[in-house]
Amino acid sequence: MGLELSILVENIPFPLILCDVNWKTLKMNDCFRKLVGIDKAKIQDFDFHLWLERNMTQVSDDSENLKTNSREHEYVLQIGNKDHHFIVIEQEIIDYFRNVSGYFVILRDVTIARNFEAMILNAANTDALTQLYNRRYFEDFMKNNAKRPMTLLYMDLDNFKEVNDKYGHRRGDEILQNSAKFMQECFPTGIISRMGGDEFTVILEKPISEENMATACELLNQKVMSLFRSGGLHVSVSVGISKTDGTRSYDEILHEADERMYALKKERHAERE
Repeated sequence: MGLELSILVENIPFPLILCDVNWKTLKMNDCFRKLVGIDKAKIQDFDFHLWLERNMTQVSDDSENLKTNSREHEYVLQIGNKDHHFIVIEQEIIDYFRNVSGYFVILRDVTIARNFEAMILNAANTDALTQLYNRRYFEDFMKNNAKRPMTLLYMDLDNFKEVNDKYGHRRGDEILQNSAKFMQECFPTGIISRMGGDEFTVILEKPISEENMATACELLNQKVMSLFRSGGLHVSVSVGISKTDGTRSYDEILHEADERMYALKKERHAERE
């Protein structure tokens, strides 16, 4: 290997190795040595694909580019108890006679980009006040999973508007935040969303008995009622429940749960009168 090529490889600012046609390691730059924790004396004994299999977890399908004779795939490598994302590029080295004379491998760290993407996605799917999922996430999940068995709970806080109007939005926000926390406590495996205002949904993907469902709903109602009792007003929660075995449409499931929730709400209103 020429001196110029050796200097070039060593100074490339990302992990890179050169291999022969049998994938025997010929050259490894300092960035790669630091990543894998190997000294120069053991470079020729380094098996890249064995190290890849043992240390990195693939998170995307292989992508082949026939025009450039390369493969790209994304992996996660744990470094210091933190996940780092790398695009691994395996490129054929073609000689003057168009034969494969070796390979080079580049690891491109895309951790910052993936973290930023996750942050943007989380912000797009999260309700800012309660930190639950928002309506957008709920609708996407229901449409993408409507053919799977599930139980949907549609919830609305009773008397919330009167409390909000009389005692202010700050007090109302506290009630919403604490109600969200209680929903997470009562349905720890549920996918919980704030639909807007004082309306919430809980999606349960695992079967639940009628008895356990009734117990969880009553516990939630008692917790919510403990948040506010003043001036003849109290906040409670009305819950409408709809189940599907995977044969019902998203609109049908949602409409049924919504109707049952409002029926309970009207019943409680009539009782107070």
